[in-house]
Amino acid sequence: MKVISVLLFVLAAAQLGYSRPQAGRPVSSTARNPIPGLLRQPKMDLLGITCAACTVIAGVTDQLAEVHGESYGKALQRFCNALPSPYSGLCGAFRLIFGVQITSSLNKGETPDTTCMAMKLCSEPANGAGMCHLYPSKHAKGASAEEVRAHVDQLIRELPAATRAVDPRLNICDIPLLGSLICGYLNVEAFAINLPADDDDDDGFSDKRTLRGSDWRGKDCSDRNANIYPGRKPSFGDNVADTNCNGIYGVDPGNNRPFEEALCENSQAKGVVVLGDSVAANFHVPGEWFNASLINSDLFKNLTYMMDNSLNWPHTSVYTGFENVTWSIIDGTTDSVYLRMRERNLCNHRDYQNLGVNGATMMEANGFAQNLRRNSNNDKSSLVLFAYIGNDVCDYDVNNIPHSLDQMTTAAEARVALVETLTTLDRKLAPGSHVVVIGVADARPFFAGIHDQIHPFGSLRRDVTYNDFYTWLSCLDINPCPGWLTRDDRIHNYTAQRVSELNEALEKTVAEYKNRFQNLEPVYLANPIYEVIARQEALGGKGWQLVEKFDGFHPNQKGHKLLAEVAWDAMEKTHPHVLGPINPNNERIRTLFGDQGGHI
Repeated sequence: MKVISVLLFVLAAAQLGYSRPQAGRPVSSTARNPIPGLLRQPKMDLLGITCAACTVIAGVTDQLAEVHGESYGKALQRFCNALPSPYSGLCGAFRLIFGVQITSSLNKGETPDTTCMAMKLCSEPANGAGMCHLYPSKHAKGASAEEVRAHVDQLIRELPAATRAVDPRLNICDIPLLGSLICGYLNVEAFAINLPADDDDDDGFSDKRTLRGSDWRGKDCSDRNANIYPGRKPSFGDNVADTNCNGIYGVDPGNNRPFEEALCENSQAKGVVVLGDSVAANFHVPGEWFNASLINSDLFKNLTYMMDNSLNWPHTSVYTGFENVTWSIIDGTTDSVYLRMRERNLCNHRDYQNLGVNGATMMEANGFAQNLRRNSNNDKSSLVLFAYIGNDVCDYDVNNIPHSLDQMTTAAEARVALVETLTTLDRKLAPGSHVVVIGVADARPFFAGIHDQIHPFGSLRRDVTYNDFYTWLSCLDINPCPGWLTRDDRIHNYTAQRVSELNEALEKTVAEYKNRFQNLEPVYLANPIYEVIARQEALGGKGWQLVEKFDGFHPNQKGHKLLAEVAWDAMEKTHPHVLGPINPNNERIRTLFGDQGGHI
C-alpha cells in the first residue's frame, strides 16, 4: 500500500488543509507549510493546524476517560489502539512524547485548549486578544490575555521537567523524530495526484479502486493494453474483445452482427465527467470518529482505504457515484448523474471521470482539465459538469475591511477561467459533447439554523456547538471558508453578493460562447441549492440536516443524493438534449449482459 499517513493527519483539521493557492495569488508568509501535497490554502496556518490536532486528541482523551471510567493515560492508549496500522504506531509515538503532558494537565482539571497551550502546541493569546478555545473555558472566561498567559505559564512550570524543553510556537514538523515522520507521511501520494497511481498501461484508467483509480474513473478492464479503456469507441464493433469496458461485446449469432453495433452504435452514448471541488469529490470525514461514546476499532477499520482516496468518496458522489456503501460511517444511499445517465443508456456503463479536487477553484479548472482522458477522434462524446460551487467565495478577509472580498475570485477572473477551460475541453472532447456550467451556491439557506446545533466534539457533554467550532477555526486562522462558516449574517450577505456576480458572469459567458466551439456546446444551470432545501423541507427536514456532521461545511450523503435528483430534474427540464435519448435496447442489454461486469 502506497499511502502511509499518520494519526495526526490532522484529525480535526482534516478538511481544513486541502485547498490550493489560487493562481497568481501569494501564499501567506506566516503559513510555514512544508507539505504542499496536503495543506494548500493560502491563509492556512500550519501552527494553527498543529494546535487543532493537539486539541482534538486531548479532547477525545478527556471524553474517553469519562465514558469508560478510566485514567487519561488509559484513555489515550484506548484511542491509539482503535486505529489500524500504521496509524496506531504513530499515535503511540505521539503518546510516548506528549502523553505525560496531556494526562498531567487534564488531571489538574485543565481543558484540552489550555492543555495544548501549556504544551506550547497552541499559542497563548496576544495582548488584547481573546483565547482561542473549542471547549468551554474554565480559566479564561472573562480573563484578560495577561491573566491567561500567567495561568498557562504556571501550568508549564508544573509540568514534569523532562517535558518542558519545547520551543515556543512549536509546529508538528518541528517535533523531534515524530515531526519528521508525520510531515514526511503527510505529503502522501493520495493528496497530490490527479491521475491513477496504479495504471500499468498509462491510459489514465486503473483496475485498482483508490489512489485516483476506479472509484474516480471507470474501471479499466485490461490494464495492460492502452487501447482498452472506458469511454472509447469500440474497435471493430467489439466483436472479439470489450475495448470500451462497458460489458457489451461479441457477435449476435442470429445475424452475425456485433452486439456493440446493434445495441449501442446509434444510441448517442455519452460519458459523464465532472470538473469541480471537494463537493464534486465528496469529501467526508465521519463525525463518529470524534464522538467518544462511539469510538472503537470498527469505526476506523477502513481508514487506510479512505486515506488512499484523500478522504473523498467519489463512488458515492452526486456526479459519479455508483455504489451504495453500507459502512456505519456513511448515512444514506447513492444517486448520481452518472447512474441516471447509465440507466438512460446502458451503453454508458463505466464511462465516468471524476476530476474533483479538494479546495479547487475555477481559476484552476483549466489545469485540472488537462487530466481528462478523452480523445476527440477515438472516444465517445461527453457530458461535462463544470461544478466549482464554493471555494471561489470562501476567502472573506475579516481583517481587511473594506477590502474583505479582494481574495475571492472576481467575475472577470471567472469569465477567463471558464473560456480557457472550455477551449481545452473542445480540443479533447468528441463532437456532440456538452458542458453544463453550474452556478456557485448561495449557501445561506444551507447553513441556516446549524450554529446552535451540537457538534460531534460536544456530543458527550452537549457543550460544543457549530458556532463554537467555526469561531475556534477562525481564531486559529484555519477556517476553510470564512465567507460561510460564521454566524455573522453581514458576512454571509457580502459573500452572497460575490456569488451573484460570479453567476452572472458565468451565465453571460455561456451565452456568448454557446456557438463558438467545434465539439461542444456549453449550457448554464443555476445552482439547485434552493430547490434542494425546498424538497428537504417538504420531507419534514431542515437544510442543516444535509450538512456533514464533522466539518459543518460539505453536503452529507443524503445531501448528495438529493442534489443528484434535483440537478437531474433541472437538466431534464431546461436542457434535455444534453442527456441524450433513452436507449430502446436497454432491456436486451440487461438480458444478454446482466450487470455488464459491474463497477468494482
